[in-house]
Amino acid sequence: IAGCKSGGVDVGIQHFAEGKSWAEHDWRRSKAFFVFGSLFCGAWQYGLFVKIMPRLCPGALEFAAKPWRQKLADKQGLKNLFYQNFVENGINNPFLHFPVFYTVQEWIAKRPLSGGIEKFKQNFWEDVPRIWAIWVPAQLYNFGFSPAWMRVPFVAFVSAFWTCILSVTRGEIEE
Repeated sequence: IAGCKSGGVDVGIQHFAEGKSWAEHDWRRSKAFFVFGSLFCGAWQYGLFVKIMPRLCPGALEFAAKPWRQKLADKQGLKNLFYQNFVENGINNPFLHFPVFYTVQEWIAKRPLSGGIEKFKQNFWEDVPRIWAIWVPAQLYNFGFSPAWMRVPFVAFVSAFWTCILSVTRGEIEE
């Protein structure tokens, strides 16, 4: 599902935002978004948020369900809130998201995968503040307030928005 969402967003961006016709459509680019969405957004983030995070931060879902006053008094819950956001935005997004994204692009373009790491290094200081602007507040809200049933739909919505930005700013696969 995450792969279809990411690939579909890129198809939409190419046609509606960039005004490409179907004859001009870059299917390698959409394939890169599909593969990236499947691997990173689907498989890896499922493991991170469903399997790893609950072990790192037990009681996080209970914290999210508490009223404001109880949240403010729950020191461990607040610590877990910021810890989850640090794992997501201090490790996962800057040091896994972009290297995987650029490496998938290089793989689709049939170039050496090391080019993905070079793109990651080259774009780091532009990419990371951009992703933080979206995901730091989104995950503070998600980890702090979303009930369990709302977490996946909320992240999927924000992810679609983020994928639009990524498609416009970094989607092009150079020749």
